[in-house]
Amino acid sequence: MSFCTITHLTPYSSPDSEVSTDIIFQVHPTNKDTYLPSDVELAVLSNSGKTITAVISRSIDNFIQLPAIQVLPKEKFNVRLTFNKNIHI
Repeated sequence: MSFCTITHLTPYSSPDSEVSTDIIFQVHPTNKDTYLPSDVELAVLSNSGKTITAVISRSIDNFIQLPAIQVLPKEKFNVRLTFNKNIHI
């Protein structure tokens, strides 16, 4: 997708870093654009495909961000980015 980049797949350690890690996901427009297009959906899915959390952009958003998710070591999940019915996992 040329309209945006996922720029922050940044894990940060919680106080119990041996138990879990918090991860934040953000989507930003490319350098040539100030705002994301409307209806860009960013979602985190469980390994079974169930949506854990999701956010949808508006035309006034210069980025979108999901709430931090806590993951355990070796826990599997997927990140889905959807725009114009095109799904990218």
